[in-house]
Amino acid sequence: IENQVSDANGNRSWCEIDVAEMFGRNLLNTTIHSWYQPSGGAMQNTLNPNHLNMVPNDPIDGNWHTFGVLWRRGVVTWYMDNVQVATYSHSFPVCNTQPMTMVLSAQTLTSDSQITDVDWVRVWR
Repeated sequence: IENQVSDANGNRSWCEIDVAEMFGRNLLNTTIHSWYQPSGGAMQNTLNPNHLNMVPNDPIDGNWHTFGVLWRRGVVTWYMDNVQVATYSHSFPVCNTQPMTMVLSAQTLTSDSQITDVDWVRVWR
């Protein structure tokens, strides 16, 4: 999930909340990123620490899993298979001010071949 805003001087900022990102067996990455890029400058990233969580079910075991995020002002909670995995407070204003865009994608960062099949997506307010 991410959003992006630009000010009158061309400075850009955006929020990224990773709903389900895998970095190995039984690991679920639960990250909030606050990105900032000053006009003509380099991108800067602030993220929540300790975002790699051990989970009892391997999210890349080839079975169907349910991932969820409850995003509220100042706090985000992650779920896998209806079990709470992590909750992080944050003070990133951009994550509280703009509508988010959901992006579904898959990429291979390990030697494992990864395919993402999505059966359904539910978003509510």
